[in-house]
Amino acid sequence: MSKRKLPLLFLSTLIFLILIFTGCSPKTYQLSTSVEPSCGGVILPSQGTFQGDVTLVATAAPNYAFNGWSDDAYGNSNALTIRMDSDKNIVAKFTLITPLMLGGTQNRPGKGT
Repeated sequence: MSKRKLPLLFLSTLIFLILIFTGCSPKTYQLSTSVEPSCGGVILPSQGTFQGDVTLVATAAPNYAFNGWSDDAYGNSNALTIRMDSDKNIVAKFTLITPLMLGGTQNRPGKGT
């Protein structure tokens, strides 16, 4: 091996070892979520550390309907794919469904059957 190639080989090996031992891994980001109102439903996954794309799914509790995403995400579909390129806080908003919205009637004393 020539004397010129030896420093290049040494430098390449040194860089390789530095990358291995310094943990050259992809950056991860923190996901935090919340639900409004708090009894309106759930989001899965609800929190954690992620890299790349993450799909969130909002599921409404009984008598609630999913209404949309807010804070670091927007949209009206209950399934949402986000790119974790920074820490994110995402809120799922739900609406209480009243019996009248469902097309039913309320049974109250003296009102209806």
